[in-house]
Amino acid sequence: MSPQPPVPANQRPSQSPQNLRWRWMGLLYLLIFLIILALAYTKNLPAYLATIPYYDKTGHILLYCIATYLGQRMTTLRPQH
Repeated sequence: MSPQPPVPANQRPSQSPQNLRWRWMGLLYLLIFLIILALAYTKNLPAYLATIPYYDKTGHILLYCIATYLGQRMTTLRPQH
């Protein structure tokens, strides 16, 4: 099997506009997550959340699902078309 030639920098999937968009969304999620973390640590979450049954578990599952999805989208290398 012969070695493949290196991919030019402007054609690398990690620098494609679509991948950069996912990275920005990941950074936005991180900022929102840190705000929620600070609010929860200081016990300043909105009181209306307590009216939702199992809001703590539901919130954790939702945050983990979003983080997993964004992490997969940010790190998946896809060839450009």
